[in-house]
Amino acid sequence: MFENQLEIQRLETANELRSAGVNPYPHFLRRDMDITKFRLKFKHIIDTEEKSAEGQLVSIAGRVKLIRDAGKAIFANIEDEDGNIQIYFSNKTLDPDWFKVVKKNIEVGDIIYVRGYAFVTRTGEFSMHVSELTLASKAISPLPEKFHGLTDIETRYRQRYLDMIMNPEVRADFKRRSVIVSTIRRFFEDKGFLEVETPMLHPIAGGANAKPFVTFH
Repeated sequence: MFENQLEIQRLETANELRSAGVNPYPHFLRRDMDITKFRLKFKHIIDTEEKSAEGQLVSIAGRVKLIRDAGKAIFANIEDEDGNIQIYFSNKTLDPDWFKVVKKNIEVGDIIYVRGYAFVTRTGEFSMHVSELTLASKAISPLPEKFHGLTDIETRYRQRYLDMIMNPEVRADFKRRSVIVSTIRRFFEDKGFLEVETPMLHPIAGGANAKPFVTFH
């Protein structure tokens, strides 16, 4: 099933986490807000002298899109359905032993849950200072190389989920389509119309127990 060597390695990592007592697919992780709301809630710190909202801890979650390992500290970018943000954590902000586990096993494509406070880095980037990190879902299939992205047309159409992960504009198009279809459906429902599902992609033309036949002509 897993022919790609990278997939085999990630599957082994997931099993190693289980052996260490870490569930790579935990349940009931609830974030306080999405990344866009987090940015809006704490954007005022950009204009403050402290450049920090230390003490105001909130939780967000997202897929890891980029990791920059600085030894005893790690910067990463995570992305959810609406936005992305840089996060920062180190062997001082996290338990040292857990930091080692995270550093070794968290990879691009994984979905993580983080809790911390907003701050602005020395380079002026709005970020989250993480004090708690939990693996929400271990990704087995690696994402396409970030620089070139997902450009193959056939792959984009066959693996729509991957297209939406890698291309925000495609994800936005699907959101707009969903809103349009929902609006049309509500419009007709309000006027008393009934939606009926019809057969699709059947190997035999017709419905129910219909069978093909030859006409007199």
